Amino acid sequence: MGELEMLLAQLAAVRLGADATLLRALERLQRGGARLAVLSDASPDIAEAWSRSELAPHFDAVVFSCRTGAVKPDRLLFHTVLHELDAAPHQALYCGDGGGDELAGAERAGMRAVRVERRGGPGSLVFGETAWSGRAIPSLEALPSLLDSWGKR
Repeated sequence: MGELEMLLAQLAAVRLGADATLLRALERLQRGGARLAVLSDASPDIAEAWSRSELAPHFDAVVFSCRTGAVKPDRLLFHTVLHELDAAPHQALYCGDGGGDELAGAERAGMRAVRVERRGGPGSLVFGETAWSGRAIPSLEALPSLLDSWGKR
């Protein structure tokens, strides 16, 4: 592995780091019976590092655009995730920061969608963010409570 590849691998590992509150939220979702997937327009270095991350064990399916040959909001990506989870669109809730018109793309694929404020706040890196007037939550850690409240309706 060359010097550049090593640097990219190190940066990818850092970018895939998770804090304890996020990991607890993922565990709570899993205990509640949620099947979780990642759908990301991540670069190949992130896709390569994924399986070694502390996040990987919490997800049932992973779809990286760099391996699929499409980028969000291409319907192929959403259908691939649904297929990997063996779920119908109406059974799925898509959560994302809104980059790449992903939220509207998820809705066009038949899913419900929720905007999650991205870590790092408004100044953090996002590609192709579009306006969103639908449901939003301040962090992924708020998702278990949102799902609990929906389950009580």
